[in-house]
Amino acid sequence: MLLWVAIAPLCDGWLPPLWWFSLLLLPFTLWSLVTQAFVIRKWCLFCCSVVFLLWANAAILLAIFPQPVIPAIPEMALLALVFLACLVVMMEASKTIGSKERNYAKQREMAKVKYNILTIQAQLAEKMAQMDRLGFVFGNQGAPIDVGLYISISCPYCRKAVYEMKRLTDIYPDFSYRLIFTVSSDDFGEENNLIIHHLMNLYKAMDKNVFFDMLDKWFAMPQKSLEVLQATYPVSVVQDFKAEMKTLHQFNRQQKISFTPAILLNRRLLSQMYSYKDLYYITRTFNNEELHGTDRTTNKRVP
Repeated sequence: MLLWVAIAPLCDGWLPPLWWFSLLLLPFTLWSLVTQAFVIRKWCLFCCSVVFLLWANAAILLAIFPQPVIPAIPEMALLALVFLACLVVMMEASKTIGSKERNYAKQREMAKVKYNILTIQAQLAEKMAQMDRLGFVFGNQGAPIDVGLYISISCPYCRKAVYEMKRLTDIYPDFSYRLIFTVSSDDFGEENNLIIHHLMNLYKAMDKNVFFDMLDKWFAMPQKSLEVLQATYPVSVVQDFKAEMKTLHQFNRQQKISFTPAILLNRRLLSQMYSYKDLYYITRTFNNEELHGTDRTTNKRVP
């Protein structure tokens, strides 16, 4: 606005329309403040700064033109068009913000139900799987909460699931975590089985974080062959894990899990209603349950 005043001699009558334009913008500043306070319920530093500058501009122009100045018809027409354009933008923005706020409210309500401890337990399979000494175990192996992830070496979504589990081992290290690879054949000479066998050797030889990083890079490889895996991640001492491979195959036959990645909680399969994206919220729910407990009759937290 100070720049406008400085170049006023060059504007040749355009300063009065700008005065009116500044006044027309003031209702929009009120709309912005109301939206932040009551719709979004979050203050935006940038938006508040713009509101402050607009009111400062209006105050400066009011000091320059204390009396209303009637602009000419062309300037009035331009102001009317600008005002209508701003009005349309404001209405569309209100619809978008309102729609997002309603969707956010629905998602929060759904989350309250979806991540309720009783809802999660209702989505668990009745049959408990035999998982002793099964898979790659991380965290506290004696913890009362066991989070299992059933994955395939060729599943594109399993990479993200494994990354999410790695994140959980850092956030909630007191839980027990295990990765279970699908072994669909008892033929040890099959390449997929040989790959899993090599991964078992890497699991024994590597630190937890290094192993997770290795798996992440493995899933990102365009060619997932045993030769590439052995060349990229060699093992100095190769141990025999044929008994563990047999256990994995028996688990695969008994459980007949038809999708990956699948989640198992305390040895029970969780329905496809939940995906790897829900792992954090599920683990957080069980963490709160373990810390505070729940009255099963009222479903309320107890100290």
